[in-house]
Amino acid sequence: MILQKYQQTEPQSRNPREKDGALLVLGNLAAQLKRVKKYEALLEPLIVAHVLPEFQSQYPFLRARTCWTFGQFFDAPYTQAEVFYAGLRAVLHCLSDQELPVRVKAALALRTLCLSQLSTSILKEILPQLLEVFFRLMKELEHEDLLKTLQVLISKFANDMAPFAVALIHRLAENFVRFSSADEEDENSAMAAVECLTTIQTILESISKIPETYLLYSQIEPVVMPLLVKLMEQDAMDYFDEGIKIISYLTFFGEGISQNMWTIFPLIYRAFMGWAVDWMDNLIVPLDNFISRGTETFLSNPDYLNMVLAMYNRLVGEQGLSEVDCGEGAKLIEVVLHNCRGRVDSSIPGIIYLAVTRLLHPGTKMNSLKVLLLEVVANSLFYNPALTLGILEQKQWTQQIFQAWLQMAPAFSRIHDKKVAILGLASVIGLSSDMVPGSLRGVMTQLVQFALKFLFLIG
Repeated sequence: MILQKYQQTEPQSRNPREKDGALLVLGNLAAQLKRVKKYEALLEPLIVAHVLPEFQSQYPFLRARTCWTFGQFFDAPYTQAEVFYAGLRAVLHCLSDQELPVRVKAALALRTLCLSQLSTSILKEILPQLLEVFFRLMKELEHEDLLKTLQVLISKFANDMAPFAVALIHRLAENFVRFSSADEEDENSAMAAVECLTTIQTILESISKIPETYLLYSQIEPVVMPLLVKLMEQDAMDYFDEGIKIISYLTFFGEGISQNMWTIFPLIYRAFMGWAVDWMDNLIVPLDNFISRGTETFLSNPDYLNMVLAMYNRLVGEQGLSEVDCGEGAKLIEVVLHNCRGRVDSSIPGIIYLAVTRLLHPGTKMNSLKVLLLEVVANSLFYNPALTLGILEQKQWTQQIFQAWLQMAPAFSRIHDKKVAILGLASVIGLSSDMVPGSLRGVMTQLVQFALKFLFLIG
């Protein structure tokens, strides 16, 4: 065995390349070795005899390889915790090694080592220093895996991140600008830039669970605002997804939505109307937050409502867009109808007309889209049943729509579909008899049964 031969050879006669190859093979076999019962008891002595000593090797490439190999055995069945502690301390010592490759391999080894419960107390004690080490390395090297390791550390110590969150995000934003400004053909920089944004999301997620989250978010918002403005531009299209997710966190967990954050709303609209229509399934989340958590501001400026209506018109009205995109338009207008009841009456005729026209169009094939378009009608009934029925009657659509609704009942498969249907039906059922159109009176019993069935199914 190469490892035994290497150990028994006089130090001055050893071939370090052989040991490097042996450690590479050992690390790659780690997962299989840990699964085989007969090898379990052998792993700890193997690590003590052949892995730990190489942390002291005179050869930097062997120290680097040892960091990686020990990291592969993060969940080995250690009978003596001190063996793991010795390896972890050696890896941490390598973070200050004179050679950059050794420092990088030590940092990357923490991605697995921090998953072990044995590492928690040691790493927690030096968390501020660890974070600083990672940012120093990021200045020296554009390496996406460094950021992925940082994300794992942040997730592990989510409850301890609050004191560092603002400074971390500031540093990550700076690094994103640096990485994203690199040559377009530099794939490493591009991937590192994406990981900077993903790490910001990880921090936002980690602090979202602590008390008084909104206080931290209010400090983070001004730090990332210049970054978010940049991410709404077409030349930052590669990072648009991440930017939208960051906006979603800030608009959901913050204490309301600040006037500064509202400046992002028209930028989202401009991106959507210009080049970002394919991102609508992601855009719906922050748009929902803006409308539902900032309703008064949304309604105080007619431009905001007009922007949403223009997006709805494009998604539902343009036959060139996919049926999936059309469905996103139905979801978007639902947010308005639920949060702005009684305050956008003049927009209701156009909303209903567009939905019903698309529903009745012979090109509308997907049942899932038909359900969403019927839900626009249901949400309009919830918004104002008399107004909605008046519009349907005026267009002579009432009977046709309600028959389609009853026929499509089995397709209302999601709990959300059933809840929306119940809200719409209950609004009609609650009307006085003189407000119910004659075309509906004959099916009122069926509508009640329909609503009761859905209540039973979600009960």
